[in-house]
Amino acid sequence: TIKKAKESGRNIGYSQAKVKADLRDKEMEGQKQFYQLRIKSLSETIQTQESRLQNLSKQLDAAQKQVQDLAVKAIEGTSNVNSFQAVKEIALEQAKNQHKGK
Repeated sequence: TIKKAKESGRNIGYSQAKVKADLRDKEMEGQKQFYQLRIKSLSETIQTQESRLQNLSKQLDAAQKQVQDLAVKAIEGTSNVNSFQAVKEIALEQAKNQHKGK
């Protein structure tokens, strides 16, 4: 009877240990799947952010080109205004000189 009880206790112990080991294996498998999904999600986020970064870089380049074009036009416009002002002063000077000569 004692032998049977010991053997039964041992079998129960082995059975409980196996159940715990199986449960631990299932837990670890669940954690592994969770981390794999997390890695996949983060990788997708990285790809999305890289794509967005490239798009924003293109927009920045286009904006910089527009600013440069506007700066050139502004400089040319200022130059034209200065030239017009110089021609106007010359014309006024010539008009004064013609009145003095008469």
